Amino acid sequence: MRATCKQKMKKKASYARDLATYLNVSEAELTHARVGHDAKRLHGDVRDILTALATVGEVKAITRNEIAVHEHLGEYTNARFNDHAGLILNPRALDLRFFFSHWASIFALTEETARGIRHSIQFFDLHGDSLHKVYTTDNTHMDAWNTLIDTYLSPENPVLEITPAKSFTDAPVTTALAQQLEQQWRSMTDVHQFFKILQENNLSRQQAFKAVSDDLAYQVDNSALKTLLALAKEVQK
Repeated sequence: MRATCKQKMKKKASYARDLATYLNVSEAELTHARVGHDAKRLHGDVRDILTALATVGEVKAITRNEIAVHEHLGEYTNARFNDHAGLILNPRALDLRFFFSHWASIFALTEETARGIRHSIQFFDLHGDSLHKVYTTDNTHMDAWNTLIDTYLSPENPVLEITPAKSFTDAPVTTALAQQLEQQWRSMTDVHQFFKILQENNLSRQQAFKAVSDDLAYQVDNSALKTLLALAKEVQK
């Protein structure tokens, strides 16, 4: 895999996510295969690593899926973590929310690109998908960055335990469950309670949205997102 990966990465438009798809593996498995070449395995509590990132100054934080990319410059200061979730609380700067139940593996990469050397720390979930990536910038304190890597460097590269993702469902719920859900929804005092309600009832967001009355949630045309983003852009001006 490593030889094929190296050949493909010489192509200008090759991204790790695309290479993983090409090789029919997860991105975490691809990164795992690069350990000893341009990747290092890290270990330790993810909360400790995220907290330690406060020492390195400015970085670029990237979270993405097949549809969208969230990219932001900032510092990992003002961190708040518990066993299940965490915040990087810097309004109008680096402002992030984390849920840690699926975080599984961590790697540090040093890659040769057309623009020079690129350093990053990358986090992956139980399914081998990328959760979050942190890249250095020209303003990053590299001494602190290297110290962080050395502190959490794993002496080994254990096999990844990749688990299949649960299949998505938006099947209708029973009338009784819909009534219970609506009662719980209307009793919320904080929007963050919604996630717990979904877990308690073993529901997806889509199931919940379809089950409740229209004054709580209703479906709009897919073009609404484009309109919303355009309006947000105008407000920023």
